Amino acid sequence: MNDQRSCPVTKAYSSEDEVAAYRAIEDQLRSTPMGSDEILGQLGLFLTRASMARILFMHDLYLKILDVPGSIIELGCHWGQNLALFTTFRTIYDRRTSAARSSDLTPSRDMKGRLSRTAG
Repeated sequence: MNDQRSCPVTKAYSSEDEVAAYRAIEDQLRSTPMGSDEILGQLGLFLTRASMARILFMHDLYLKILDVPGSIIELGCHWGQNLALFTTFRTIYDRRTSAARSSDLTPSRDMKGRLSRTAG
């Protein structure tokens, strides 16, 4: 791979040192001894500042629309990453999904401090 790689976000908003660090992270991801079955679970090791900021922004946006009825439609997306994030957020926050249902059944304490199970 040559050093002509560029990312519009890093090119426009990052210092040369930060771009070099991003390239090093990319190289580490490509050459990691980690098995392919582990990489998704360890993705935080390879996130850039800009990537993490975008995920946090999408999370904040999702929280703002939780109580708004309707559908989410994204137009003009490249790979559909934001829609994938919204789908993941839905599995975390939507009570109809299994992830939310299972977390609703975790032990909790009521107002008097008694241990109970919450039902969603």
